[in-house]
Order: sequence, then C-alpha cells, then structure tokens
Amino acid sequence: MNSTSGGTAQVPTIKEIRAEKDPIRQAVLAAMKRLLAGHPRHVEPDRQPTLMSLADEYGVDLRGESARGGKLRHHLYEEHSDLKDRFVYLTRQRIHPSVKEAELQLKLDQVKAEMADLRDLQTATRKDRDRWKTVAQQAIQILHDHHEAKRDQALREERQLRRTRKEGLTAAD
Repeated sequence: MNSTSGGTAQVPTIKEIRAEKDPIRQAVLAAMKRLLAGHPRHVEPDRQPTLMSLADEYGVDLRGESARGGKLRHHLYEEHSDLKDRFVYLTRQRIHPSVKEAELQLKLDQVKAEMADLRDLQTATRKDRDRWKTVAQQAIQILHDHHEAKRDQALREERQLRRTRKEGLTAAD
C-alpha cells in the first residue's frame, strides 16, 4: 500500500487495483485512478477532483445513501480513511497532465489491461492444451493396448489352428 507520509503516495496502478480483495476499496482505487487521469466515467471530466467527485465516481453519495446498496459516507471518512487521505494528498500534489499525456496514459492502461487479459487467456489455453495432451496420451495407450491384445489373440488363434492341423494330420495317419 502506498503511504502519504513523506510524499510517497502514487496514483493507483492496475496491478494494485486488481490485487485489492475488498470490492469497496477496489472501486475507490479504480475511481481514484480514473479521476486523477482525467477520464472519469460517472462525473464530468472537467470537474475538479474532490472527495465528493471521488464518491460520485465510485458510486457512494457522501451526503447519504448510495446506488450501491445503501452504503453511507463512512466508506471514505471512517472505513477507508487511508484512501481518502491518499486521494487528498494526490490532488494537492498532482501535476495536471496535458491532454496528450492523459490520452497516452489511457491507451497505456488499456494495453496493460489487455495484456493482463491475454496472459490469463494464455494460461487457460496452456491448461487446455495439457488436458488435451493427457487425453490424447490416454487414447494412444488404449489403442496400443487394444492392438497388442488383438495381436496376442491372433497369435493364439494361429497357434491353435496349427495345433488343430497337426492333430488332424496325426489322426489321419
């Protein structure tokens, strides 16, 4: 977790947001990232980043009830005051990026998210490949065993046929 002491607070990263287990904290971090990058989804892009705009962006109304299950203002002020303090610090310290920088940052974030999705897909594909490889190996082994059993049966039948012919010749003598 980033701290606001000593000026070390940073804008939340995609990795940090995805690693967060608490859905409220995850929503606040994602909203914080969008607001500080200048690409909010729920508030006007030209609106000053304030605690009220952060609450509006992540879906909790600081004046009372919210659209997300009736949570009260204590999410920012009491339960997650560290995130509130971090956001306040970042808004006071931030250097406003140019429009081009904001666009590039948004593209970079999208590419990083796409890469993370592709890594997940690659992992799933490898697991599928390994499962199919195991199934194929089992099928090959079954076919091999079946072929061996068939060959053994053919040899037994051939031996039996030879014995029968041999016995038939000796009986005819």
